[in-house]
Amino acid sequence: MATERINRSIPETDVLEVLYRTPCGYIDELENKIGVENVRQLEAIGYIVNAPSEKGYTYQISKRAKQIVSDFFGKMTIRDYLSDLYYTYIRRVSFSIK
Repeated sequence: MATERINRSIPETDVLEVLYRTPCGYIDELENKIGVENVRQLEAIGYIVNAPSEKGYTYQISKRAKQIVSDFFGKMTIRDYLSDLYYTYIRRVSFSIK
């Protein structure tokens, strides 16, 4: 569609990072960052919740999205770091995608 605004410079994997950095705001700003289609997909799977306001529609990420986003982009705790060391160097567990 000619009127649809899509920012193709952001890869698909960065959509969650955008949600991590801006957990709430206006729908128009989010559409400019990740594209209209991605916003509709996030609404459909329940990652963002919409609400009307005087200046336009707003969004907020859901509890499920907060948990997933913090798992991917949150800071590692000392427990996470020690667990990674244990499974990598002691148990010799490695995962790779070929």
